[in-house]
Amino acid sequence: MGYSLYTTDHCHACSVVLEYVEQENINIEVYPTHRKDRPHDAFVFPALFKDEKLIAYGDDDIIGHFVKAKAEVQ
Repeated sequence: MGYSLYTTDHCHACSVVLEYVEQENINIEVYPTHRKDRPHDAFVFPALFKDEKLIAYGDDDIIGHFVKAKAEVQ
């Protein structure tokens, strides 16, 4: 399993994260969803899951997660 990103319509933070993921070529499954069709425990979008566990939400936290992960690899 890997990363899963849940987004919703009309969400600026979702657009920011999607742009970052594309720019950085991050391998991630993206699931557009409606706010009423919440996955798991997500109540804020975008929501980042890894192996079915919520690990970050919102653009700052999600991008920060990937920046930190990238720094640890280098």
